[in-house]
Amino acid sequence: MSNPSLDIATILEEDGYGMIGKDIYATFDIPPKPDLIALVTTTGATEPDMARIDYSFPIIQVVVRGSLGGYLACSEKMYEIKDHLHGITSRQVNGMRYVYIYVSSPPIDLELDDNRRPKMAATFMSMRSC
Repeated sequence: MSNPSLDIATILEEDGYGMIGKDIYATFDIPPKPDLIALVTTTGATEPDMARIDYSFPIIQVVVRGSLGGYLACSEKMYEIKDHLHGITSRQVNGMRYVYIYVSSPPIDLELDDNRRPKMAATFMSMRSC
């Protein structure tokens, strides 16, 4: 079974939103450069539906970090990603089938990082099976 963070990062890469390891990351070990990046993390999961025991329900968070003074570019990237992921249905990735992905918490501003770069986050619910 693949990691949901990597699955979503792979979707973003396949659909032209960047490259994993360059400006899309599915790990907390991210470099200080480039400035404009997307970080994808699995933040939890809801309990399985006993009627559909072969399904899992990962919760994914996407954080976009911008450059110093680059709030608008950061915001634009975050909303592009949110609009793209919201409503995905029946998508195969890394051997998993995502029945759906939808935004459960729309983009919000986070605190500036240590280098005063803007950050925004959105949270997504999903349903997947192998």
